[in-house]
Amino acid sequence: MLPKDTITYTLHIPSQGQGEYIITQNKPLTILGASFTQSGISSETKLVCGTSEIFDNFAKDISYFEANIICNDVFKIVKTGNDEAMILVNYIPYVDTATTTNKSFTYGEILTNYFLFIIMVACVFGFIINHFIKRK
Repeated sequence: MLPKDTITYTLHIPSQGQGEYIITQNKPLTILGASFTQSGISSETKLVCGTSEIFDNFAKDISYFEANIICNDVFKIVKTGNDEAMILVNYIPYVDTATTTNKSFTYGEILTNYFLFIIMVACVFGFIINHFIKRK
């Protein structure tokens, strides 16, 4: 679950859109996650904090990955090549080392999963008893 004050930044870069795209300038922030989609494999898209490369996408698509990276410098996207790209970045505009994006389960979800597990175990044992233990 993302914090309530999460900022979701999306950017579509056309095929000829090479260059740097600045997200924030010298503001402390915590990067929570990102996702990359490219139309081909001849481009390279990077998330950069100052001079440090956070992530480099040289493949076609990268599904959403969770992170907890603190950036105190210019946070930007750098793209090279001639493929279209779509980037999604989730961040909060302050430094928070305790933020996690892990989902916590409710009691209802835990109880439902427990009963489904019991039903599956009963089905497996029923199959074993019916098919492998000979009846007279």
